[in-house]
Amino acid sequence: MRFAPPASLPTSRRLSRSITYIALLLAGLLMSSCTSSLMRLAIQQTAPITPTPTRELRIDPRIELAPTRGYAGAYLSVQGDGWTPGQMIVITMQDVQGDSSVLAAATVDTDGRLASGFLYPLAERWLRPGAKTIVAASADGALSATADFMVEPPDGVVAVVTDAPAEIDTPTATPTLTATPTITPTITTTATPASTVTTAPSTTPAVQRPRPFENGVFLAPPSTGVNLDADLSLWTNGWIPVQSVAFGAENYGGPADLSGEFQVLWSPDGLYLAVRVRDDAYRSGPPGTDMWQGDSIEIHFDRQLGADYADAAMSADDYQIGIGFGLQLNAVTGYRWFPENEAGAILVAGAVRPTEQGYEAELLIPWSVFDVEPAEVTADATFGFNLSLSDNDGDAPSQQTILSASPARTNHRTPPEWGTLILRAE
Repeated sequence: MRFAPPASLPTSRRLSRSITYIALLLAGLLMSSCTSSLMRLAIQQTAPITPTPTRELRIDPRIELAPTRGYAGAYLSVQGDGWTPGQMIVITMQDVQGDSSVLAAATVDTDGRLASGFLYPLAERWLRPGAKTIVAASADGALSATADFMVEPPDGVVAVVTDAPAEIDTPTATPTLTATPTITPTITTTATPASTVTTAPSTTPAVQRPRPFENGVFLAPPSTGVNLDADLSLWTNGWIPVQSVAFGAENYGGPADLSGEFQVLWSPDGLYLAVRVRDDAYRSGPPGTDMWQGDSIEIHFDRQLGADYADAAMSADDYQIGIGFGLQLNAVTGYRWFPENEAGAILVAGAVRPTEQGYEAELLIPWSVFDVEPAEVTADATFGFNLSLSDNDGDAPSQQTILSASPARTNHRTPPEWGTLILRAE
């Protein structure tokens, strides 16, 4: 509809009426818009609202041990569920004399799961054959769970302990561990490299014996066949933690920054390793001799543990190798630093794959890398051994942190700080 004011009206009155008509038109449009909005709001309010599902966690703490029996130096994996997310859980042991000091601690994840572990102690109090109670408890003491660990000396080891009164809180003597010696065959060579360190022959046969238990005892069962595909689901033995800060504590941000664990098997072909690494930033090092300036694995190996047991310096039978994984976790490379006369690239078979938290690797290190002869590869053979993780979170090549499986490690040239690798019969 069109409105037109009479021509005889003054211009000011015609302008006033035009403004009034425009105002009425805008008001009508505004009322129409409000009515539409109200109708939409009414429809939304009457529509059913689907609540967001919430996850319910059952707080019923429990723990499981792996293994459930063993002796000093064994690594006990403590796994559990039913805990309150975010709680700090401490691990102790308990007997008739009371509780031990804290052996380990871990934070419960968002699903209420607990994952921790520790090396079984050497103190006489805890070496008495029989069941010992492992206790996991929240820091505030509100939640706890227990599991039994059966103390059983391994074959050839006898714990000589004395009966101690129940009221004594601390051991009064260090246990004497008597091991049945295994004789290492004498290997005769016709030539000695110029840079090899030589010693005068001894009339006493070399005896294989472990390093101190607190350095770590790494048991290697025989392999029944391993597919080198970085799928670690078939590795069913206990995981050995790599968690002791040996270098760069000022750069270390905790387990999320770097932590790891491994298992080891043996065969006539070499040592099989499964390694799981948690690393918040993967940075590979330069290829070859400088791979240690990036994220990598370092392995120490003492081929003749009994022959130079007391030697604090690396000699011709001590080895240091590194294993790297390429720019994008897409390759397996190896390098041998010691002995220095054998330094150079080495062949390490295996596979690596990235994970949400870091990476996993499955490796085969041939015995030839350590100059181990076939006659030396027998059940119950003993070697010096340690595995470490090197970490770099920066863009430039650097070694910012080292974590070690042996808590005793301080540097890369001191064999008495390494642990002990024992090839088991089963």
